Amino acid sequence: MRRLTRAVLEEIAEILDILNSENSSPVFNPSVAVLSALILAFTASFSQKTLVPLFLILASVAMAFFLEIDLKLWIKPVVLTFLATVVISAPLILLPENAFLFKPEISRIEEALFLILRATAASAIFTILIIHIGWTKLLEGLRGLCLPEEFVFLIGFSIKYIPVFLRDTCKLVAAKEARMLKGLKYKTAWRSMAAVAGEILLRSYEKSLKLHLALNARMFYIFPSTPLKHSINTYDVVLLICTALIVAAMML
Repeated sequence: MRRLTRAVLEEIAEILDILNSENSSPVFNPSVAVLSALILAFTASFSQKTLVPLFLILASVAMAFFLEIDLKLWIKPVVLTFLATVVISAPLILLPENAFLFKPEISRIEEALFLILRATAASAIFTILIIHIGWTKLLEGLRGLCLPEEFVFLIGFSIKYIPVFLRDTCKLVAAKEARMLKGLKYKTAWRSMAAVAGEILLRSYEKSLKLHLALNARMFYIFPSTPLKHSINTYDVVLLICTALIVAAMML
């Protein structure tokens, strides 16, 4: 169980590292890509039609080939979302027959599968666009959408810091477990884990402060005082049209 916990934390850290990738010349305008990613993820999450999330998954695969993105990088976050949604939706199958469902005319298994499909589709389309533009262009896109500067900085800071925090947590837990004797009582084990939590808090504060200062220094030349203006090309127009058509299909 402990190994499983560390493995999950490591996988989450690796997935966030994927979002740290850089692309100096993305096909899409960063603001258009971020806006389309948010709209399409929202559409997939709240769609009441099966065809919409299925189409978005297929579109994500097609975009991965078109944008020449390594499928292994894209599949990891999608699979993690799929597995997490399977765990979350499992109670739907165990509900009694007269329990509340979003669509009373369909079975519990169908409802659970539809929930899994929507979450997976939202993750697939959002991840493929964000991986393509990269970390820096993601922040540029958010700034281009006129979001508050503090919010943009927190998004960038979280993507950079969370992997560091998770890996530190894994190392501290592994080191503490290595020093614990077999047959140790649960009470003593809990005290030991509490010590780990305290040490994590202290280390995380120190590292987050250093990373905050480093990112602030870097932002001076990454982002000028006014947002960079990227031109709209044919691919951006096609992406916006496809986004509008998918939203319209969901509303029909």
